Amino acid sequence: MTTGKPGYSTAVKFHGHSCPGLAIGYRIALAARRELHGALSKDEEIVCFAENDSCSVDAVQALVGCTAGKGNLVIENTGKQAFSFYSRSTGKSFRIYYRRTALDSELGAKIGKLTGTKSQTPDRKRKITVLKRKRITGILNAPENEILVTGPVQRPVPAEARIVNSAPCGRCGEWTMETMLRRRGALNLCPFCRRGAKKPD
Repeated sequence: MTTGKPGYSTAVKFHGHSCPGLAIGYRIALAARRELHGALSKDEEIVCFAENDSCSVDAVQALVGCTAGKGNLVIENTGKQAFSFYSRSTGKSFRIYYRRTALDSELGAKIGKLTGTKSQTPDRKRKITVLKRKRITGILNAPENEILVTGPVQRPVPAEARIVNSAPCGRCGEWTMETMLRRRGALNLCPFCRRGAKKPD
């Protein structure tokens, strides 16, 4: 268990750059860690349902330890900045939703208007950068009770990820999880070959 409060730079290093979405995820991840008493999921002790597939997800992966590879991060995209967390060890569960402030909504709208134009002049790019920095600063410094709403979860805890055997696809020969193979005639085919798509390089 890790009890220290990680800095925003931890999320930035994992994600690759700083942006408003990552800042939102950082605030949510910090709140989740507090609710989970500082726990960092080394395996599948903590499970997260993300309701979006934006930059915020990377902050949760970096700071809470819920990752796609471990199977304890599930993305069900509703377009909302909301995350549900479960602790298998304690049974605790909660959902955190990011609620925009009036200033954040205003800055977001301005950024959207500038980035939506076809012509991206150097001056326009500078304005976008300034607005993004203001938005990030606002998100990172806003009082938690103004931007985060924590409530109950109304979904069951998913089963633990299981290791599945692999077998070769009957057409391309690439080894594929058996759960992804489907019988077509005399062959067990991977998703790409079933669709007749070119297999990935």
